[in-house]
Amino acid sequence: MIEWATMNARTNFDAGSRRRLLTVDEVLAMQRTGVFEDDEKFELIEGELILTQSKLNPHNLVRTFYRLLPDDVAPWVAATLYLRPRNAPDPDIMLFPRGRSIETLAPEEVHLVVEVADTTLPTDLGVKATLYARFKVAEYWVIDVGARRLVVHRDPDGEVWRQIQVFGADEAVAPQAFPNAAIRLADLES
Repeated sequence: MIEWATMNARTNFDAGSRRRLLTVDEVLAMQRTGVFEDDEKFELIEGELILTQSKLNPHNLVRTFYRLLPDDVAPWVAATLYLRPRNAPDPDIMLFPRGRSIETLAPEEVHLVVEVADTTLPTDLGVKATLYARFKVAEYWVIDVGARRLVVHRDPDGEVWRQIQVFGADEAVAPQAFPNAAIRLADLES
């Protein structure tokens, strides 16, 4: 319960019962009108705006993917994946067909979503894993920075993944769509 002081009267406000969920289109309209600061980072998850912290730099992985992937695939850093009506996560890396607009990209067109988890591991392995499975993203990786491991999710079915594998930092793994683009976490650390 939050207590607000207004003039001479005290007002109680129960934040839990007065919550309003937002849609992707509403958040985009708020961005266009300047409601948010340019450097504010957030995601829309299940209709709620979640402030995000900056994560470790995923650029080493992106550079590696640029070298290993075909020219018709674009690896993007921190691009929003619009999962209408109430979700707009900002995965650290997305691989999808080059030339596609982010705003119209269907989640099933995304080859791979990668989250770098330092302080966000429970969210990345929980609500985000469920969300990406529900929207049929083909493959989802979580880089667990603290444990130096990669958790690979494949074959979404409803809100779960039929296949989840854990790879150590020295083990090679490639996205299913690009078996010749194998990486090792140990090679990305610097």
